[in-house]
Amino acid sequence: MDTMLFVGSHTPTAKQIQTAPGKLDQLHYVAPDLQKKLSQIPPEANSIHILMLVKELKEVIVDGQYDYLALSGEPSFVAMAYSELRQDVNVVFATTKRVSKEEEIDGKIVKTNVFEHVQWRAM
Repeated sequence: MDTMLFVGSHTPTAKQIQTAPGKLDQLHYVAPDLQKKLSQIPPEANSIHILMLVKELKEVIVDGQYDYLALSGEPSFVAMAYSELRQDVNVVFATTKRVSKEEEIDGKIVKTNVFEHVQWRAM
């Protein structure tokens, strides 16, 4: 059976869990304090700040403890984390399709986007 560490700004949807790679029997999350840091990376952060966050995440990934790392978030963090962690764990990314809906409310057009999970993509 497989384990996955989920790093994202929301909990995974039922469809994301159902379509998880491998034979997932355990889903884990990073600690709330680290999750908050990863979800709120300031736009003013420099690459050293991003690297320090990646190192914090790497400390969570003990050799062999997780089969998959579901990675999402701020683009430079994701790129740096993928580059640093791909030798230690199978990194996967959730792919979605955007479904747009427009409706008129009080004489204004309101556009709503819903993102629906399609698959996990391994890199």
